[in-house]
Amino acid sequence: MALIAQPNGGLGEAHGKGPASPLVLAANYDDGSVVGVGATVDAKGRRTAAMARPLMLRAPAGEAGSKVVAERQASPHAHCCLPVTPKGQAEQHVLVADLGADTVSQYAPGAGAAQLHLVGSLAAAAGAGPRHLAASPDGAHAYCVCELDNTLLVLRLHADKPPELRQRVALLAADGGAGAGAGGAPKKGKRAAAETPTPASFASAIIASRDGRHVYAAVRGADIIVTLQTEQGGARLAVVSRTPSGEAADLTCPDESRWPAHTPRDIKLAGPREELLLAANQDSHSIVSFRRDADTGGLARLSIVESPSPCCLLPLAWPPPS
Repeated sequence: MALIAQPNGGLGEAHGKGPASPLVLAANYDDGSVVGVGATVDAKGRRTAAMARPLMLRAPAGEAGSKVVAERQASPHAHCCLPVTPKGQAEQHVLVADLGADTVSQYAPGAGAAQLHLVGSLAAAAGAGPRHLAASPDGAHAYCVCELDNTLLVLRLHADKPPELRQRVALLAADGGAGAGAGGAPKKGKRAAAETPTPASFASAIIASRDGRHVYAAVRGADIIVTLQTEQGGARLAVVSRTPSGEAADLTCPDESRWPAHTPRDIKLAGPREELLLAANQDSHSIVSFRRDADTGGLARLSIVESPSPCCLLPLAWPPPS
C-alpha cells in the first residue's frame, strides 16, 4: 500500500470539490490491479469523511502473466506500488511491480476522472518476478527486488518514458548461498547436515537509506540481509555484505524433517538517523534489530524480540510528540 498526494487536476478537482486530496493506493496480488481511494475535499480545503470514486488500474499487459514460472505467473500479480517524484519534476508518479507479468510500470497524474495514466512499462528478465520497490532520495532512480530470480534492478526514472534498466545485481553469492561477506554465512546448526537439502531462496523486501548511500535487500531461504552501496549517484550498486537475519540459536523446529528457517519477510530502517535496521523473521517468530553503520552500511546484531509470524514493519517516530 502507498500514500500519494494527488496534484492539481487529480482527485479533488475531478469531482468538483476544490483542492486535490491525498490518494491511498493498494496493490492487489490476486488480480494484478491497483486501486485508489481518497477523501473528498471541499472548496475551503476541508476534508470530509466521504470517499471519492475509486481508481482502478489494470495490468498494462492484459490478463495474461509471463507464464515463465507456471505456478506463480499464470496471470498478473501486482505486488507493490510506490509513489515517486522523478528528479526535476513537481508531480508524483506511481511505480507498480508486477510479479506475475515480469514488469515494472510507471503511471503519471492525469486530468479528470482518469487520475493516472500509463507512462510505460519496463520488461524485467523472464521469470524474474518483480516484488518490492524503493527509490533514491533525489528521485533519479528506483530499485526493484525480484523474488523469483533473486536479483535487484537499478532503474533510471524519467517523467515522460518508462523506467530504464541501468544494472541487474545478483543478491546471492555465486554458489547460490549467503556467501561470506562481512556478515558471514548463516549459522545453520546441527539440522543443516550435508544430507539436508538447502531451501529455495526468494527475495522479499528492499529499502533505501535517506542519505542515498546504501540499499538493503532481504532474501528468504538464504535468510540474509544484503547490504549494497550506491555508486555514480545511485545509478549503480555494489554488494558490501550479506548478514544473517537471525542466528541458529534462535531457531526451534520440533519436526526434524523440516528445514528450520527465519524467513525475513520485511526489513525497515528506524531511528532519527536510521541507525537501526529491523528484520521481521516470519518463520522464527522474531523481530531482530541491528545497529547500522551509516558510513559503511554494515549491520551488527543488537537484540531479538519474539513476535508471532511478523510479516510487515512500520517504525513510529520516537520519542512520541508530547
